Amino acid sequence: MEGTKFPRASRFYTLNMAQKIKLDKGLKAIVVWRYTNTCASWASELLDDVTGVAIDADDWSGFETPRELGKHILELEKRKGPSSRVSPATPEMRGTSW
Repeated sequence: MEGTKFPRASRFYTLNMAQKIKLDKGLKAIVVWRYTNTCASWASELLDDVTGVAIDADDWSGFETPRELGKHILELEKRKGPSSRVSPATPEMRGTSW
């Protein structure tokens, strides 16, 4: 957890229906974390699989880390500009079920 309300690095993509289905399937998959299969590698690979966009998460010795994933997201935002003109609604703007 970042310890703040919003992440330091984020990127948004508009998905077509086929991509949404692929993303939903990936999010529902049972994943086992290991040294070589981390949350960062999972996120990087799922993004590449769904959108075709590769964001590197490799750190030293080939381990993929959230730090490197965030670093490369920020680099991509600088190099290519913001990922979307419209970002998802903030939690305050969304309804709640509780």
